[in-house]
This record gives sequence, C-alpha cells and structure tokens, in this order.
Amino acid sequence: MRENAPELFDLMALQGTLYPHLTEIDRTMRQQVSQTVEQLASRSEAPNRKTDPLGWAAWRNSLKAQAEEMAMPILYAL
Repeated sequence: MRENAPELFDLMALQGTLYPHLTEIDRTMRQQVSQTVEQLASRSEAPNRKTDPLGWAAWRNSLKAQAEEMAMPILYAL
C-alpha cells in the first residue's frame, strides 16, 4: 500500500485507520488461506499422520503454500 498508494497510506496513518484496515485484511486473508487449505485437503489423499508424520506435515505445508499462492493475486488487487 505504501508503494502503490502512498497518499492513501499517509492519510490513513494520520487518521488512525491504517492499522485497523491492515488488521482486517490480514484476518480476511488468513481465513481465505485456511478455507482454501481445507478445500485442497479434501481433494487429495493425505499420508497417514500416525505412521508417516513427516509426510503428513510436508503434505500440509504444501497445501498451505498452494493456498497462499492462490491468495496473492487477491491481496495485490486490494
């Protein structure tokens, strides 16, 4: 925001509305990523968490990375 809309950034900072706005964006994006991870998880087969905990963790990390990549265009459009 500082790079793309510096006037708006400064105005919101002076008015005290910048940080609540950024907090709301952060909350919304985290929720979006979480929902996307769950959707991706339902479409793929997970390794057994008890017998292959490292494989399961790698699978979840991969899903999270995919979800974050999918959310980036939305974030940059704001």
